[in-house]
Amino acid sequence: MKKFIAILLALVMVLALAACGGNGDSNTDTGDKDTGSTGTSSTGTNDKDTGSTDTGDKNDAETPAVEKPASISWWTHSGLNEEDYVQEWDAAFEELVGVDLNHTQVSNNEYATLLDTAFTSGTEPNVFDLSSEQRLTYFASQGGVADLTDLVKASGIYDRVDPAVWEAISIDGRIYGVPTEIPSGAETYVRQDWLDRLGMDVPTNYDEFITMLRAFRDQIDECTVPLTVPGFKSAMNLPEFYWDAESDFTYVDGKWVDGMQQPNFKDAMQRLHDAYAEGLIDMEAVTNTTSACRDKWYSGGAGVFNYWGGK
Repeated sequence: MKKFIAILLALVMVLALAACGGNGDSNTDTGDKDTGSTGTSSTGTNDKDTGSTDTGDKNDAETPAVEKPASISWWTHSGLNEEDYVQEWDAAFEELVGVDLNHTQVSNNEYATLLDTAFTSGTEPNVFDLSSEQRLTYFASQGGVADLTDLVKASGIYDRVDPAVWEAISIDGRIYGVPTEIPSGAETYVRQDWLDRLGMDVPTNYDEFITMLRAFRDQIDECTVPLTVPGFKSAMNLPEFYWDAESDFTYVDGKWVDGMQQPNFKDAMQRLHDAYAEGLIDMEAVTNTTSACRDKWYSGGAGVFNYWGGK
């Protein structure tokens, strides 16, 4: 059953990749954005005895038969929303595969805690996602996720993904997860109605951007936050201030270096310092969660918010 779940996850990701194939802005999520599948390896039996499905066109010696489960539990916490036709997708999946899909959408802010609790109580889902940096390594070291190496290579997905991606999510040469893909990058959203009220155009450079934030602060009565953001460390969330600076390790002149030690990082910090001191950036930025920023944006009090495209 666990092997079948792993193959099923691989097939799901193939479909997701195919649907997003033409978009060059795809990001790996992580944030939580790479995925791991639970379970341990088990011995397959032939189809005559179990009625199970095969994992490919190869012979039984190369690809063991896998018993088909009656249901699969799957947790997601990002990238899927009700308005994205999740219920219709789940129903189509069940009809196509013939397996009941128990799909639970978990709050992003609570996901890590709830997943840990589920493992502690033995109620963990069959399929879930983990960040590739530390969480996947930890779960693999504890035997919490299945070794998918042989199953992934037999499924047909392996040769369709850049080898560097597999290397990045492998541990000691073994694959414990299938990479996910988000069909968009993060982008800056600005309230067009506020621009219209002020007779302003969309800014095209940094000085115009700062001028716009000042105008929001000083001339829009309902503006409580010119720009809201969940923290200061992500260049993705604050591209207008970071420019080419990076708070993480970055590749410069053929080698990896600490981005915070680069000359351009000081300039980025100065821009952030000045804007924050002037009240142009959310005073609660340090403690903000993404959901808190969304609430401020949807309530109509924030003028600028950087978030995933298509939202």
